[in-house]
Amino acid sequence: AWSKWTKLLNNFVRSKRDRRLIQPLGRWLVTGEELHFGWRSYIDMNTLQAFIRHGSTYDAYDITDYTLQNTSTTVTEIPPTAIPVDIDYAHIVMRITSSPRLYTAVPRLPSSRSTFNKVIEDLPPWEAELLENHSLTTASIWQFADNCQQAQRILGTSDGSVTHNRGSFGWYLSTETGVRLAYGNGPATGSSTSSYRAEAYGMLSMVLFVVRSLEYTFTP
Repeated sequence: AWSKWTKLLNNFVRSKRDRRLIQPLGRWLVTGEELHFGWRSYIDMNTLQAFIRHGSTYDAYDITDYTLQNTSTTVTEIPPTAIPVDIDYAHIVMRITSSPRLYTAVPRLPSSRSTFNKVIEDLPPWEAELLENHSLTTASIWQFADNCQQAQRILGTSDGSVTHNRGSFGWYLSTETGVRLAYGNGPATGSSTSSYRAEAYGMLSMVLFVVRSLEYTFTP
């Protein structure tokens, strides 16, 4: 399986020694007009506003639970911290994604935000199962998000295994200085479970936990 995967990746790099991409992915994280050109919708989590471009101006909307409010104001510039997003106009719901043409966005958090655990319960079953067995080593989910924002880099490790066709996974998150932040585990289901699938479950659960926790706390 790895040889086939390596052979596929070789189609996108310059050579086996030079692993740089033939076609660079681009620099959409840069600021300024170079970033904003070609995109219609943006979100700024610092001000909790969404911006929709109309020619040389933008309609600015306030955001509540990732839903656009009915009224807007017109501005000529958007904050340099705004990032491109995709908007589901059918439901008027914000969905953050790096490229609407290449990736499917993770569905938005449910409107009920009483507690983080309640939010997990209201997620689709497949996602709730990946996140329900988590534990925080910080005082709260808010402290976890604050640590993520202040740290230069968050380290994550995960693993998975299969015994008698039953798979499981586990993961841990910490700062570079060794401060442990959160950990989780769960089952790796499937008709033909393998160690690769179990390990993939662990990585997916860990990434989803970070995404959902930062969304819940409105951490950019």
